Amino acid sequence: MKLSQFERQEEIRKKHNKEIITRMIKGEDLHAYAPEDSWYPERPIIEKDQKIINNLKKDKNKKDDHAKTSKVLVLQPAS
Repeated sequence: MKLSQFERQEEIRKKHNKEIITRMIKGEDLHAYAPEDSWYPERPIIEKDQKIINNLKKDKNKKDDHAKTSKVLVLQPAS
């Protein structure tokens, strides 16, 4: 007698579950892969270029100084 697709899938699932339970009882590792297989080396530390940072700070200070000294005109509606 042929098994239906559902019955075959059920049998495969039962067999897989039985294998997992057997491995658990034996105390085996259940991971699909070892954690070391997905390990990446540390990324290098990238140092900032202080000359560029100082230039950016100078440019920012110039903009701030301009904002402090610039005049703002307020338009009033004509009466």
